[in-house]
Amino acid sequence: MLPNVFTMLRPEFRRELGVEHFKMGRDCRVLVITGENAAGKSFIRRVFQVFLKDQKRPIGNYSFSMQARSRSNNDFNIMMAMAYGDESWLATSVNTVHAIRNILNSSDRDTEKHRHVVIIDEPEIGLSEETEMGLGRMMADRLSGDWQRNRAGVVVMTHSRHMVRALMDIPGAKFLNLFGRYPTAEAWLEREIIPTDLAVFDDDAMEKFRRIRDMLKEKDKG
Repeated sequence: MLPNVFTMLRPEFRRELGVEHFKMGRDCRVLVITGENAAGKSFIRRVFQVFLKDQKRPIGNYSFSMQARSRSNNDFNIMMAMAYGDESWLATSVNTVHAIRNILNSSDRDTEKHRHVVIIDEPEIGLSEETEMGLGRMMADRLSGDWQRNRAGVVVMTHSRHMVRALMDIPGAKFLNLFGRYPTAEAWLEREIIPTDLAVFDDDAMEKFRRIRDMLKEKDKG
């Protein structure tokens, strides 16, 4: 099952992120995390990494960000290209679907004594809504039932309504919205979409970054 890594944060940081009342559950193996841009998803990914490293537990951490993709197109980065594909040859969407399949297939080799926690960050980048829906359904099918028996669990971080809707059909899946504006997946899916005020977007993102940076500094001191 997935560890509740939020317990390693100081109480004020848990309140800041809106996770002070979040309960992972005793047998949670699928966690879906949403949040606005610069809301701290990368920070949570780092918290998982630190916690699992301390516990000497294996982790597979896969980001589909533009930063990761640009590294995969570097001729000298063979490992990244193997994971994400070479987008000078294949479309972004095709590489993404192939990569997700490979990630899930590789975890099929897990055993009871060697269970990975798999983190998949923003798998929907570069996909059309139709492909998002198809990928979400494929992931939900794979992450249900027998797949969970020998796995520690999977964390999916996404902005996609189609992805959330599909993944929340998995029995036992948990939902978390960072900064706590939406307590349930249903509330998040039904929310009114309000355009971001780009005039203050940079300042808001920088303020969130500073707060998360302070959390990281405090955590590193601890």
